[in-house]
Amino acid sequence: MKKTLCDSCNILVTNNNIKKHKNICNGKPSIYIRHSNGVFVRTPTKSEKFDWKAFQAYYDDNHTFMDCCRKFVISTTLVTNAIKKGLFKTRTRSETARLRGKYNNRFHTEECKQKISKSMRKAVLEGRQKTTAPYGDKCKLYETINSLGVKEILQGGWEKKVADFLNLNNIAWTRSKKSFTYIFESKEREYFPDFYLLDYDVYIEVKGMKTKKDKAKWSQFPKKLIIIDKTNIDDLDFLKFLSFQ
Repeated sequence: MKKTLCDSCNILVTNNNIKKHKNICNGKPSIYIRHSNGVFVRTPTKSEKFDWKAFQAYYDDNHTFMDCCRKFVISTTLVTNAIKKGLFKTRTRSETARLRGKYNNRFHTEECKQKISKSMRKAVLEGRQKTTAPYGDKCKLYETINSLGVKEILQGGWEKKVADFLNLNNIAWTRSKKSFTYIFESKEREYFPDFYLLDYDVYIEVKGMKTKKDKAKWSQFPKKLIIIDKTNIDDLDFLKFLSFQ
């Protein structure tokens, strides 16, 4: 590989690294230039060297993620690394949704919100609500018969596994048709647990990825609630001993 002599320190450096080496010798921040998303971006080799306070201020001024990257001419990869290190904080999903509504001038009236809430409640009661699985896919739906002989719609393999276990061990269950109110982000919301055990007055929630919203609804839940997640989905035998609790 061909090398070039550095004028500042008289060291032979490969041609691929000569620009970066000269910047270091001249006391400049170590940067490299690469092609990203159709434009040439200038990125510091370490995210700590970037002015994230200015980036955060511009982002908080209701600008989008990509608007900030274009203004400061940096790559999305660097921003992602900064988020992991806590140097930059993004909006929540609800805040992003409200901002999009502002840009598109799309705000729901109170009457429209009530209609949406009513239709969503009906979908939950009829088992038609489709929960989004990780990576944007929809949960696969399964049909089964509960202990009352009623057909139920299950969302995803974990719920089916729980239902099969309850049926196998003669534990009476049904899908929860009762909603429980809770407060999240200063708003009153409704929560429908996944299963209701008739003989024990116990509810079961099957959950994969937990969010702040989930923790809020669980902390305010007035009844006995069992959370089934990745830590106990493969060993459901503890459900056999509910009568002793």
